[in-house]
Amino acid sequence: MYWEEQLPSVPELAEELEIYRPRRLALRGFRPSRAVLKGTSLSYGRSPPVPGEPPQELNLRGCEVTPDVDVGAQRFCIKLLVAAPEGMSEIQLRCRDAPQYARWVAGCRLASRGRSLAEASLGAEARGVLGVLGLGGDPSLPPTAPAAAPRPPPDPRVLLAPRFLRKVKPKQLVPRILEVLHRVGALSPAQARLRFLEAWRALPGFGLAYFLVRFKGGRRDEVLALGPSWLLRLDPGSGSVTRKWRYDALRQWNVNWDSRQLTLELEGEVTLALGVLSAPCQTLHEFLGGYLCLGGRQPGRPLDQQLFLKLTGGQEPL
Repeated sequence: MYWEEQLPSVPELAEELEIYRPRRLALRGFRPSRAVLKGTSLSYGRSPPVPGEPPQELNLRGCEVTPDVDVGAQRFCIKLLVAAPEGMSEIQLRCRDAPQYARWVAGCRLASRGRSLAEASLGAEARGVLGVLGLGGDPSLPPTAPAAAPRPPPDPRVLLAPRFLRKVKPKQLVPRILEVLHRVGALSPAQARLRFLEAWRALPGFGLAYFLVRFKGGRRDEVLALGPSWLLRLDPGSGSVTRKWRYDALRQWNVNWDSRQLTLELEGEVTLALGVLSAPCQTLHEFLGGYLCLGGRQPGRPLDQQLFLKLTGGQEPL
């Protein structure tokens, strides 16, 4: 069983991890660190500690937790997007094995919701993470009945598109397919569809709409991407993200329909003025208003159609 290590009795996680913070012009990779997650605060420093170097601290409330896992390659990483004054700051945690990964994913998710690690839901959430990976679950659950007869090995030519078969040999794909089938084999059709939607939403480019724009004062064209919960400013040459803003930081936006200019006012006295080059300004306005309306809707409540039409079809500054 993978769930052999027990959660600590105190409301904190303190373990050795490998941590990496992507930065410009930085060639350093993952570095061994001592990480402590207590409440909604994550603090970390070098391991072993360096005298005179204070640990760094981040507030994980409202952060985005994205798994980066490959069970076959034994890679258990967690990507965190944390709100910062200059935009969104990314930090990556690499765990040594599945139990440690499950603890830290569960802890980071609870911290992002503002909940304490002392709650009993931490253990249930961690076991759920292992269940998603197909590495174990709650020992109290009854074991599933064995299959009546072994299934024949899957045929990659039936399951995969030809473009994948041209890149990888079929015999190399069979173990990966069996691994996936093992994860979803015990799920009901509804659970399998939900798992597919969760994996789809976890893709890096999920829900992004790209617009070629020219920022006020800029000398070259750039790309502005609108996602379900954030704005991304991209370099058109490399595709790298130069700035990130959550919609929570957007106070208001104004549209000049004659000059096709859009002005975004963000927290921290940040104002972005830009012109849309690749599409009508109305299209960017509709994407922005639609994402804001859908993102603010409570689960289970019907869509406010009047608010949706106001945010997506208004002809006056908002």
